[in-house]
Amino acid sequence: MHTLGNDFVILDGPLAIKKARIAALAHRHTGIGFDQLIVIEPSYSSITLSVQWDCVVVKIFNADGTQAEQCCNALISVARYLAERKTATNELILTTIGGQARAEVIRSNFPVSRIMLRLPSTNVERPVEASVNGRTIQIHKIDMGNPHAIVWGRAELSVYEQLECSREIVEQKDEMGVSLFPQGANVAFVRALDRRTVISRVVERGVGKTFACGSSACATVVSGCALGALDPAGVRVCFELGHLELKLTSNEVEFSGQASFVFDGSFVI
Repeated sequence: MHTLGNDFVILDGPLAIKKARIAALAHRHTGIGFDQLIVIEPSYSSITLSVQWDCVVVKIFNADGTQAEQCCNALISVARYLAERKTATNELILTTIGGQARAEVIRSNFPVSRIMLRLPSTNVERPVEASVNGRTIQIHKIDMGNPHAIVWGRAELSVYEQLECSREIVEQKDEMGVSLFPQGANVAFVRALDRRTVISRVVERGVGKTFACGSSACATVVSGCALGALDPAGVRVCFELGHLELKLTSNEVEFSGQASFVFDGSFVI
C-alpha cells in the first residue's frame, strides 16, 4: 500500500522479523521494496472471546530495519486496510510506540474514500540556528511522537543537497555539546506559498529521500502555526505526488489523506 508514494508492506501480527531481514525485503532491486514494514497486532475481547480490529497496536519498521515511533501515512494505510480487509468499524484506535491516534474511516459507498486521523499536538520549542553546508539556517525541532527537523525556505534544494544537509542537521549539537537529535530525525525542507499552502521535501530517518511523510506534514503545520506563518484552520502540505490536508486545534492535529492498495502477495520471513 502507499500514501502519496510513501509505501508500506502491511502484515498481520503478532510476529517477529529480524532487522537484517527487514532491510533485505526493503531493497527495491533485490527485495519487495518499501519505505516501512508495518506489523498490526489486534486486541482481544474477553467478553466475546474474539479478535478485535478496531483497536490495534501498529509496529513500524524503517527500510533499514530500525523501529520507528510514528508514521502517519502508514496509519492512513492501516486504517483503510482494516476497514476493507478486516472486521473493523469506521472508528479506530491505532497505538504506536510514539502514542495513540484516532482514525475515522470516511466511506463513499465502496471503497473507502478518505481517512481522517487525529493525534495529540505537541509543545513547540524555539527554532535553533545552525551552520549547515557553509550557511546559517534555522532548524525547528518538533516532536510528533517521533523527532522532526523543519527547515523553512529550502524546499527547492536538489535531492543531493537535501541528503547532504539532512546529514549535517541531525549531527548538530547545542552550545553545551549535546546532540539536538540523539535519535536522529526526519528532516523536512519546506516553503510556504501562502498561509494555507506549503511545499515540503523530506529526508526520512532510516529510509532516505521519500515521496511523502505524514508525521512531517503534521510537524510542519505545528511549526508554521507557532511561527505565525500558517493558518491553523487549514493547511495543504504538498509533496511530489499529491497533498495532505491538515488543521490544528488547541490540543490536536487533524490529518486527512488517502491510501491505495498496490498488490497482495506472500513471502518467507
